[in-house]
Amino acid sequence: MSFNPRVRPRHLLIVLGDQLNAASGGWDGFDVRRDAAWMAEVAEESTHVWSHKARIALFLSAMWHFRDALRRQSVTVHYRQVEDVGNSGTLAGELTATVKRLSPQRLIVVEPGEWRVRKDLQIPCLSPYPAHHAPLRSSR
Repeated sequence: MSFNPRVRPRHLLIVLGDQLNAASGGWDGFDVRRDAAWMAEVAEESTHVWSHKARIALFLSAMWHFRDALRRQSVTVHYRQVEDVGNSGTLAGELTATVKRLSPQRLIVVEPGEWRVRKDLQIPCLSPYPAHHAPLRSSR
């Protein structure tokens, strides 16, 4: 039985585009009946540093495949596509909107690969939500 996306999740696992790893510490204790994952495509991430369109397409394709693999395993994935109406274009904006809508009991975060992203995700409106910083582990 999978989690009902309309119900408040116990934990919301933030999955960034460079963290497409099912062996990540963020998945420790993940319960598909009570927890959910969050992923977002945002324009900011493809324009911060110049990237070739082929690289962007490959990156997004990897995100789609990971999202679909999670859903096949009954994981509820809240996924924002760049072309979704109202997409703010930033990780902070998309995460803020999702957290306000879902009001999870706790956020699960794996250390971002970039300092800029880490700083962007330190959003004041998220402060009431306890965050657990999961260990970064590479694929085995």
